[in-house]
Amino acid sequence: MRPILNLACGISRRVARRVSARLRALRRNEAGVAALEFALSAPFLVILTLGGFEMSRYILVQQKADKMAFTVADAVARDKTLTYSMADQLFQASTELMKPLDFSDHGLVILSAVARDSDETKIRVKWQCKGGGTLDVASRIGDIGDIADVPGDLTLDPKDYLIITEVFYEWTPTFGSYFFGDHGIYKYAMFRPRLGQLTTTAGCS
Repeated sequence: MRPILNLACGISRRVARRVSARLRALRRNEAGVAALEFALSAPFLVILTLGGFEMSRYILVQQKADKMAFTVADAVARDKTLTYSMADQLFQASTELMKPLDFSDHGLVILSAVARDSDETKIRVKWQCKGGGTLDVASRIGDIGDIADVPGDLTLDPKDYLIITEVFYEWTPTFGSYFFGDHGIYKYAMFRPRLGQLTTTAGCS
């Protein structure tokens, strides 16, 4: 019986030594560490890369919308009158500034003229044109005849006109909808007409 026990103990010790040696070798073995570290950091790297792409794209859209508002307001303020065809051509031309983005289905340009009559102190919306896109939004300045909500609380002299262009654009991230969601971009620009009061003809309310 004792020889059998001694044999079993010897086998157990040899197995234990081999297992211990394998474990020590495993601790010293660094093969695959880089792959493991990459696997752990890859999701964060992907998120940072896509986030940086979407942020740069968002800034670009902001700049394009800002330039669009400035261009329309500046062009309109150069004339004495504005017809519907002139406004429509201007809206269509200004949408070129948003390319390659699709402005027709996701944007809208609203052009408003505000003024203060000589018999009142409030500034009201005198006329308004819309175009360039089909986005369903309302002017933040107000509708025709309303007291105008002019940015910066500007004051106007009697019969002094102010041209305000509003640009609305519904921006949807390419990759980051889950993180960023949809963003409505809003830009405006204001100019005083260079040639006195700017009136409109039929077609532009």
